[in-house]
Amino acid sequence: MEEGTLPPRKSYAEVVGRKAAVPSREKSFEDIATGMKSETVKVREASVYKNEPYIPVSKEEMQKLAHWFKYGLVGKFSHIKPPLVKVQQALNTFELSGEVNVGNLDGKHILLNFDREEDYCRIFAKPVWYINGVPMRILKYSYDFDPQKGVSHCPSVDRSTKTPAGSFTIKPSFSL
Repeated sequence: MEEGTLPPRKSYAEVVGRKAAVPSREKSFEDIATGMKSETVKVREASVYKNEPYIPVSKEEMQKLAHWFKYGLVGKFSHIKPPLVKVQQALNTFELSGEVNVGNLDGKHILLNFDREEDYCRIFAKPVWYINGVPMRILKYSYDFDPQKGVSHCPSVDRSTKTPAGSFTIKPSFSL
């Protein structure tokens, strides 16, 4: 190149563009936040079942999605359910070490989703809590929770290891 002359100009596509097309994949928020790949649930066409919108999801896919609620509990109010704002205010007075998300399930049930196991265990260990003077029974949440059916889950502790009974699978417990 001669002195005093400028190099040839590149086009915008040459400067910014990639050399080869890379196939893209949809990323979940978790993928972006953690930089890890996660298995996603296939997007399906919605249909109608008994005049209600319905999206078919397999049991395996439900279990994959349920990991977000591993510290989930259900609060059941027998008579009057306080507004969610009042429930959140009452939970703030319980001096929890982490955050808790509160959501409506139906007219008598709320979902409490804790981000820390110690808060989950502390609330689950006591069968009834009082929110603004109204009793709230605590039930274990699962992806197939049905408000119409009773839940037989109750907290228990393995006395030999002093760990919650549901904290490990059945195979390792045989070695105890």
